Amino acid sequence: MGAYRIPLETGLLIPSDYATAHYNLGLMFQKQNRLDEAANEYKSALVYTRDPVEASNVFNNLAVLREQQNEPAEALRAYDAALRIDPYDIPSRIGRGMLEYRRASLDAAQVDLSWAVRLDPNNAMTCYWLGRVLEDKGNIALAESAYETALTLSPDLADAKAHLDALRRGHQQ
Repeated sequence: MGAYRIPLETGLLIPSDYATAHYNLGLMFQKQNRLDEAANEYKSALVYTRDPVEASNVFNNLAVLREQQNEPAEALRAYDAALRIDPYDIPSRIGRGMLEYRRASLDAAQVDLSWAVRLDPNNAMTCYWLGRVLEDKGNIALAESAYETALTLSPDLADAKAHLDALRRGHQQ
């Protein structure tokens, strides 16, 4: 076991090589918007973890953190690392898909959000965002289908209803 480390704000004594403790401290710091400290804890967790699920989670959280810091290229690298470890990680698929959508990489966003929908077909928001990607790509029939699915799962999803209604009005003209 490594030397003990004492984070003053928590009063905890933890072994410096305990990956889960670094991960949990990273989560705490991220929630407190102490992003540099969170990033350092995540990096320490990655050094010591032997658990692929934990490593994938750390990379996903690091990606979200990098997005918070307006570092999309770093966020994309972290999502990529998470998905190399676990290609079925739903939060990383959704996160990367949303990042790709914001960067106007619609083909890549479609791939990731389609995967996420297949992995968790009951996530209305993922269906909605897949609909947005498909709509932006001009694939109106599939976009309508994605919005319909989102509304079946969550009938009060106003954005999905608005987009679906707009697409249907466009067909009538």
